[in-house]
Amino acid sequence: ASLEQSTDGSLTKSEWMTCKTKQSEVQREATKHRRRQENLVTEAMQKLKQNQDIKTRGYMAVINEEISACKSMHLMATIKHSSKL
Repeated sequence: ASLEQSTDGSLTKSEWMTCKTKQSEVQREATKHRRRQENLVTEAMQKLKQNQDIKTRGYMAVINEEISACKSMHLMATIKHSSKL
């Protein structure tokens, strides 16, 4: 039992201070978790964007290969055609 035990059931000053301290600790912990969560969301968004960039680069490479193939075929056709003239 505390030396400054309250008789009416209300908190004593030291009990109140303990509660306030605990509340501050809990709030600090919550803020830390919220920040961590925000960081994780940011990281996830960055990874998603990187993946999209990689996919886009992949698609562009495929498209460029197809364009090159078309150009070579066109060139070959032009050479064949001009050799027939």
